[in-house]
Amino acid sequence: MDNQHDRDSRAQPLSPRVLVIDDNDVDRLAVCQALHQSAVAGVVHDTGSAAQAVERIETTQYDCIYIGDSTARAHLFSLLLALNRVGYRGRIEIVAYGVEPAAYGTEAVIDFLAITRLTPERLAAGCRRP
Repeated sequence: MDNQHDRDSRAQPLSPRVLVIDDNDVDRLAVCQALHQSAVAGVVHDTGSAAQAVERIETTQYDCIYIGDSTARAHLFSLLLALNRVGYRGRIEIVAYGVEPAAYGTEAVIDFLAITRLTPERLAAGCRRP
């Protein structure tokens, strides 16, 4: 499933574009819902497929990307390669169930957000950080 959720069709041009990648439908929808409740995201795209995410990354410029834990474990390397190819310099956040950043070997590149601490405010803060 691949979706686009326009928070407001009149979203300001400076509103961030956010991509949510998670093969768990419930978690993906929870992140999307929390983003819509925050004051940050103007346009939120979501997908449950790493392959579709790579296609989106290659054709759309995103300011922040949220990756679900299981998707990250299975496809993080291919996603990071795709991001590198297009020169992505935005935020990457992994939404996880208490997994330590060292488990990914990318402590300096990616931020982690525990799904149990998911709130619109925490998601918004992740998007706002440089």
